[in-house]
Formats: sequence, structure tokens, C-alpha cells
Amino acid sequence: MESEIRKIRLAIHSVSFAFHRRYKEGFDFHALIEAAANLGVSGVHISLNDANYRWIGGTSSERLREVGEALRARGMFVEVDTSGTDEEHLIKLLDAARMLGADRLRTYVTLQGSPEEKARTTVRGLRRAAPIAADLGIQLLLENHEEFSGREIVHIMEEVDHPTVGALYDFGNSMMILEDPMVAAKAMAPFIRTVHLKDQILTKDPSLADRGAAENTIVCGVPIGRGNIDVEGILRFLLNNTDLNRVCIQSVYGYRAPISRNLPQLAEAERRYPVFAQETDLSDKSFCILDPEALSRTDPCRLLNYEMSAVALGVGKVREILANLDFHIESGGSSMDYRRKTG
Repeated sequence: MESEIRKIRLAIHSVSFAFHRRYKEGFDFHALIEAAANLGVSGVHISLNDANYRWIGGTSSERLREVGEALRARGMFVEVDTSGTDEEHLIKLLDAARMLGADRLRTYVTLQGSPEEKARTTVRGLRRAAPIAADLGIQLLLENHEEFSGREIVHIMEEVDHPTVGALYDFGNSMMILEDPMVAAKAMAPFIRTVHLKDQILTKDPSLADRGAAENTIVCGVPIGRGNIDVEGILRFLLNNTDLNRVCIQSVYGYRAPISRNLPQLAEAERRYPVFAQETDLSDKSFCILDPEALSRTDPCRLLNYEMSAVALGVGKVREILANLDFHIESGGSSMDYRRKTG
């Protein structure tokens, strides 16, 4: 059998530098590109949430094209994300993605109502936006973002039934609904086009102690490789069972989120899945910080150092995992494009 080459390109998500954006003066989009280049990744995934497109710092076509040109000058690819599934909003963001030179637009649900109601509205919006995305050559991707299970994402994909619409699998978001991340990955596999790779733990938030043992349980972001998600096992599964060709590293140090669904099943989840084992020793603030805003007021430099260290550790861990899976950096390249022979 003739061997084939499997190629993986790495990107960094802009949220990985959330505290830098908020607390370091001058850390703008150009600083983000510089940081990504220094990490050696091949691309960036940029959030366009907020009225001014957050990192982009403007919504004009001139600004979008300027940013796109800056990325191309670095030889970087770009993916973008937004939130919401309203047809008009998605069409507007697809046009912004086009001007930036992005070929993938991720979104997630921001609706109120039951899971069934959210799913119906999501299907309607994605169906209507899909032909425009196809005409622009942009993949429209729905993320499992803290509200849908893997099976529910699959149901939406089957209902939309359009080749341009796919799924973005997030390694950690299913924890917020007490779904094991590997279970979500296996369900979503036929529709996965790209991923957000992160690591997290379950712990107690002392500030919520009056709410009860279950209600004060939160998900907290930690450096990749130091949490309880089976990052290597999931990535191995995805590389063996999908056509995944990009991995977006989304370091979420300092992120906290409550359990949004299925809270009565917490004790059962803890018994069945190691990922839900609760961490109690949070003395190392570089591992997990429950109140980053407090540290930003007293010692912002330390918070920024923790965040940058978490990003570097995460990139290093992903490189290590890819090496374990027989991927090797493409010869002659300065960025992290990986290749593996198959067959």
C-alpha cells in the first residue's frame, strides 16, 4: 500500500491572552501576532465577539483587510469566531471573515429556552446562512459550547444537512454539562472540522459555599497537561477517526464556569469519569486561580506571567503529544506544521 502524508497545523486562540488584552497596555492585535509567531504556531484563531470585533479594534473593511494583510505577511492562516446563530448576524460575520482571509467561522448558541427550542432555532439559522458560507468558501462551524451534548450537536448537524456546515469540538466544554469529553468527541467525530484544545479541572469555589456542595462546583481552566482531561487520548482518537488537519490551542488559565446542566448527576459523574474528580489543592496559583481579577489589582505582572507561562506550557505539551503520535515538524519550516506517514 502506498503511504500517505498526514499534515497537522497548529494555531493559538486569542482567548489564550485574555488577561494580556485587559491588563497589559498596548497588547493589541499586532502584539497577538507577534506572540503567536514567537510560539512558532502556523495560525491564529481570533474572537470577533463584541461590537468592535474585540482584538481587531474596528469593523471597517479597511481595518479587516489591514489585519488580514498583517497575517499574510507573517505567513499565518486565520480562523475567526463569533456567537449567536441569527441568520443576519452570521452573514455579516461571514463577510468579515472573508475580508480577513479566514476560511472558517465558528459560532455557538446564545439563546434562552429548553435544549430542544435552542436546537430548532439553531438549525434554522445555520440552514439559512449555509449557502452564503458555501459561496464564500468558508466553513461554518457550530461549537459544543457549554449547552449542547455531543449527541445534540450531531442532531443539529443532521438536521442542517449541508456540506459547508460542520462542528468544532472543544476538549473541555462538555464538562459544564457533565458529559465526559471523550464521549462528546466520539459522538461528534463524523462532523468535526477543527478543535479547541484545552485542559480543565473541577473544583469548589469558596465564594459560592453558601449555595451547597453541588452548586458551588465549578470548572476551572488550567495549563494544558496539568488538568484532568485526557488530552492525549482524545487527540489520538480524533487523528485516527476524523480528517482533522488543524489543532487550535486554547489556553484558558483563569477561566471559570458553573455546571450549566445536569447538576443532579454530579455525584454519578464523579464516580464514573476520572475527568470529574474534584481538585482540592489550589495553593499553586500558576496552576489554578479562582479570582484573577483580585490578583490583577494587586500584582498584574504576576497574573500576566502566569498566563504567558500557561500558554507556553500548553504549546509545549501539544508538541510533546504530537511527537508521541509520530508526528514530526516539517523540515525547513519555522512554524509548527507537523507531518506523519500513514499506510
